[in-house]
Amino acid sequence: MSQYLTGEVVERIGGQIVRGDVAPGGSLPIEAELAKQHDTSRTVIREAVKMLTAKGLVGARPRRGTYVEPESKWNILDPDVLRWTLQRRF
Repeated sequence: MSQYLTGEVVERIGGQIVRGDVAPGGSLPIEAELAKQHDTSRTVIREAVKMLTAKGLVGARPRRGTYVEPESKWNILDPDVLRWTLQRRF
């Protein structure tokens, strides 16, 4: 069940990032806030952030938090990133 929730959160946040709702270099809310926004657990948020990191959409650093990577770092061959990019363009 949590895998389904994680996928939903990745879909929402990833789509927002690719659409430009959060600018490159911009920060995502803290884990607890994201959990509240998406009505899920912090564990699901952690897994979603790991997946978004693997897609190249976000990075995380101590004292800086989780931030949106520039488009040049996105894994454009990832099926989700490719789909979101195509949806944005059309």
